[in-house]
Amino acid sequence: LSWALRQVGGEAGIMGTLAEDRLHVLAFQGYTYEIYEDSPFVLLDQLPAAQQALHSGELAYESQTERAGLLVRTQSQIVLPLYRETAVIALLVLESTQPNQWCPEHLTFLKRLGNHAAIALANAQLVEAMKVANQAKSEFVSFVSHELKIPMTSIKGYADLLLSGNFGPINEAQTTFLDTIRNNVNRMNRLVTDLTDVSRLESGQLHLETRPIQLAEVVAEVASSTRAQIEEKQQTLVLTVPDKLPDVWADRTRLAQILTNLVSNAYKYTPEHGRITICAEEMNSVNEEAEVQPMIHVSVADTGLGIKDDEQKAIFNKFFRGSDDQALRSPGTGLGLNITKNLVELHDGRIWFESKYREGTTFHFIIPVANGHAS
Repeated sequence: LSWALRQVGGEAGIMGTLAEDRLHVLAFQGYTYEIYEDSPFVLLDQLPAAQQALHSGELAYESQTERAGLLVRTQSQIVLPLYRETAVIALLVLESTQPNQWCPEHLTFLKRLGNHAAIALANAQLVEAMKVANQAKSEFVSFVSHELKIPMTSIKGYADLLLSGNFGPINEAQTTFLDTIRNNVNRMNRLVTDLTDVSRLESGQLHLETRPIQLAEVVAEVASSTRAQIEEKQQTLVLTVPDKLPDVWADRTRLAQILTNLVSNAYKYTPEHGRITICAEEMNSVNEEAEVQPMIHVSVADTGLGIKDDEQKAIFNKFFRGSDDQALRSPGTGLGLNITKNLVELHDGRIWFESKYREGTTFHFIIPVANGHAS
């Protein structure tokens, strides 16, 4: 609107979207009492050229009109419909107190400007619609997650009570069925947790509580929590994490989640008797401002199935699980690596990997050292 008035002249102007018989004002210049900021609507009847513009679908120009515009002394008025595909999405209105204010060159310029403005406005509307949709999705996921966790907790609790034997003996078949119930409830709980994390990450509602953390302690905690699974497949877990590493600047819970996701991935896609290795070391990284920043580099390597070359670009995409039949036998949501990548980046870190099909995969990530991080 400002550009239009500067280039072609005029005392006042409006830009707004259509709402039935009125214009919802997005921006205006040159008016005082004619438009109320608390109720920014203008009736189309107050714009003599509007009906002509909407009927013809073209720029309408009235000069020396007997019907005043919004300005009482209006002598010239332009109404330019802004299109996106076949629909009018907005109007650009200019008014002048001078008759014959605008020449053909001005009208040609306004048409070109209108094309650019229509694209920009349509894009803005799409972004706004996407924000509304994301908000609705986040609220839905949050509601469903809450409602699912209540019955899941109850199911798991009763299964555990029956398995304890405190309410009478259970035979081998019943034990197997109860174990199946408990395992599937755990899978459902992981899925609900992953969906909640994805939703919070996308809506920007997941916030870190960062402080200095000893990486070796978190690695030991993760190794302990996953050891039973690893031993079940007779895999070997090797830790190469120096105790004297400097503290990292991290959220302890989310750092443990990052490592657990990577170790669980390695466990799932590594055959029996395979090997999983967690390493850590101090290193320097150069940021976009060419500043050297001390970081901790962590790697989780396995001797597992590996990732096909043509599928490696999609490995961090949501719900991606690839096409390897052997890998698809292991249950999963395809959300773990996407969440892991987002969590690493929330820590001002970076994650990458290298993989050879049927030989193994190594995931690497770096996060800042605590004493080198500006808190």
